[in-house]
Amino acid sequence: MKHDALLHKWFNDELTDVELEEFKKRQEFKQLQKIKESTDRIEEIEFENELVLNRILSDKEKKNATPKVRRRFLSSIAAAAMLLVLAGVLVNRFSNTSIAVSNSDTSGELTGDFPDESNYILYAQSKIQYDTDSWLTRRDVKLEGKAKFSVKPGKAFQVNTSMGQVLVLGTTFEVSAYNQVFEVSCDEGKVSVKTQEQKSYTLIAGEQLIQSENKMKVSKINQEKLEGFTLREVAEEIEKVYDVKIEFSTNELEERVNTSFVTDDLDKALKTGLGSFGLKHQVLNEKLIKVTDK
Repeated sequence: MKHDALLHKWFNDELTDVELEEFKKRQEFKQLQKIKESTDRIEEIEFENELVLNRILSDKEKKNATPKVRRRFLSSIAAAAMLLVLAGVLVNRFSNTSIAVSNSDTSGELTGDFPDESNYILYAQSKIQYDTDSWLTRRDVKLEGKAKFSVKPGKAFQVNTSMGQVLVLGTTFEVSAYNQVFEVSCDEGKVSVKTQEQKSYTLIAGEQLIQSENKMKVSKINQEKLEGFTLREVAEEIEKVYDVKIEFSTNELEERVNTSFVTDDLDKALKTGLGSFGLKHQVLNEKLIKVTDK
């Protein structure tokens, strides 16, 4: 408990010069200084009251000596009790080193740094929370909303959301958890993603994961992986990638499937994405595809 030990030594004027300079860098130092000055004033008042009491009691008979000792003793107890109360306030106030950063704006970005010089961009209507004391050994961030992180190499860096977790060692990536939509994109390096269902995925630079309701889309290099999509939705994803229109002569399109298709060859994409589920395709022109039952 180095944090509390330094606080105790500082409060008793026992810090070395090096420790004092380090202690002054603490975020709450100014507030601590005010509290300490208040306790010093209590001691001054105590000393002044004792002088007055001694003058009064010096004119009294010896039989009044006992009350004098008792009053000084009780007064000392009161001062000690005050210090204990203040110490309790300090521990309760400053032992919690959790930092919360919110961007309540409806637009715009908020940037900041973590203690290890990793940094973040916090998007609108978003919030992050992390602990400064344990940061160098446990880099955990709680995220509500959307943020982009640039992570310095070091201990594992973990982002926790209500829909899943993202774990990295050093990279740049973006995480969004809005309205039951969980999205992770990797700009540099590699990230490991774990969903609420405890499914794990690894993304490298340029790859993205999007989870919505019971559907999962993982955009890999030259490949799209789809889980829980209807055949109609699979066709819509192919349309987006290749900028084509797919027409169907069948209504059997609401079956939910797990499939994948390449993003650099339309014919292969149609064969793997739709053909493996009993559908065949015909290219009518560069922009129009017809899909029918076999």
